[in-house]
Amino acid sequence: MFPLRQRPLCLTIIVICMMAWLSHAQFCYNQETSDFILKIHNRIRSAVGGCRINKLENDEELEEKAKNWTERCEFKHREKDGYGENLGLSTSKKNLTAIIAQLTEAWAQESSLCNHQTQTRCGDCCHYSQIVWSTTVKLGCYITRCPLIKVGKKEYKNAWFLACFYTPRGNNSGKKAYEIVCETKCMEGQIEENGLCAGAARD
Repeated sequence: MFPLRQRPLCLTIIVICMMAWLSHAQFCYNQETSDFILKIHNRIRSAVGGCRINKLENDEELEEKAKNWTERCEFKHREKDGYGENLGLSTSKKNLTAIIAQLTEAWAQESSLCNHQTQTRCGDCCHYSQIVWSTTVKLGCYITRCPLIKVGKKEYKNAWFLACFYTPRGNNSGKKAYEIVCETKCMEGQIEENGLCAGAARD
């Protein structure tokens, strides 16, 4: 497995060499799948050790947007519409849970490429910084198996296309992904859960 990068878009492609044709077995993207992706995201966020980092929640509207986008089988970002976005691609023959975990963990591995205590531009770690962006609250993801999908001039057959959308979006220029030191761990009205801040903050 090896990551490829395509600039200027912040895209992650994981391509696992495939020796045999993948079957066209159907899969069921259900609440269990959504919860699995959410759990991975919140685990990554809780490991940061920062403060006032919101606990993510699943959002059906974002999930529907991700579903509609991946089913186009076009590996590119949507036009800017106010949502944060991470994209991943895999030709792995592993089960769907393992593929989702691989793609999400690949985004998280970018953490070593940036210093989030000082850096105010995401640079080489835009996927990771969106995952841990402290003010992001909602997440919606979907994964689709594409018979054929193009990435630049390359074509991949029977590839899994994962998209995750986030709101409020992260990677805002001039701002850090999160703070290490704050007056309080969470905002007033929130409850700390495993290092994350759950619930709505009071104005």
